[in-house]
Amino acid sequence: MSPRPGETVAIGMGSNLGDRPRTLRAALRELRRLLDDVRASGVWETAPVGPRDQPLFLNACCTARTRQTPRQLLSTLQDLERRAGRTRTGPRYGPRTLDLDLLLYGRRVIETPDLV
Repeated sequence: MSPRPGETVAIGMGSNLGDRPRTLRAALRELRRLLDDVRASGVWETAPVGPRDQPLFLNACCTARTRQTPRQLLSTLQDLERRAGRTRTGPRYGPRTLDLDLLLYGRRVIETPDLV
């Protein structure tokens, strides 16, 4: 059996505003629609990193396979964040409805202004 086409990716997911469980479930549904072989972790509640005067986060991680380039995938993730109501105003590491972080893209080490 040959491996599935595309690159293996890992995506961190977090939410600390609004209906956090619903937001993460909706994000996972969209990722399953857009990517192949999506597998998700359990969900954990964690303290925020950065400003402490904000709600706790629900966090999870998923792995998947994609044919999108790293930049295309970043754009896809940012679009999902926007559709979930995320705005990029306020302090860095501040509260957000949805945070999707591209943690791994195959075996590549990527260091550009928009992807590190």
